[in-house]
Amino acid sequence: TDDYYSAEQCREIAYHIECGLLDAETPDDFKAVLLLGRILLKTGWNLAPTLGIECDDIVRAPSALNPNGTVTVVLQKARAGYRTDGYTFSDPETNAAAMKSAVADLMMVRDTLTASLRESLPLDNPFRTYVFLVDREGLGVERLGASAAKTLTYYLERRGSSLTFDTKKIRKGGVNHLYRQVQKDLQAYEAAAKHNFETFE
Repeated sequence: TDDYYSAEQCREIAYHIECGLLDAETPDDFKAVLLLGRILLKTGWNLAPTLGIECDDIVRAPSALNPNGTVTVVLQKARAGYRTDGYTFSDPETNAAAMKSAVADLMMVRDTLTASLRESLPLDNPFRTYVFLVDREGLGVERLGASAAKTLTYYLERRGSSLTFDTKKIRKGGVNHLYRQVQKDLQAYEAAAKHNFETFE
């Protein structure tokens, strides 16, 4: 089938993303785009809700047994009647765990790569609350848009890859993989993918 990426194709995309992140000459704006790609590969989330994540949608919840707590990311899904879904992640305590964690990537974008852009905006600026920001030449700071997927495709082409960065193919392959991982248990799949039966079908 060609409507989702194979594991090998996902590895190729991930390889090129990692090369860009390790390159000291990659600007922070583009690192945020690369991390968006890495987050989508790790989670299988849709592009629009991921770009719509606001700073307050990433919530740390410590407990008596776990002072670092877990981190929950809330996504709002427009096509599902603006339903919100929470995805809970363990707090990555080691570098190896952070490499595997989509929430560590989100916090890096929020707290490191786009923090200065956010601070440069007036308090009443509507973009100030969003995690994914970019400084557009001549336009100023604004939310990163859906064109980020095209930017990643262009980047892959420049690196010699024949693959495009297609978020729908990533999502379809990701949820198919999830379904296999939960051994075709529909309830476990629904809890992980936040899909109802109609969407699953």
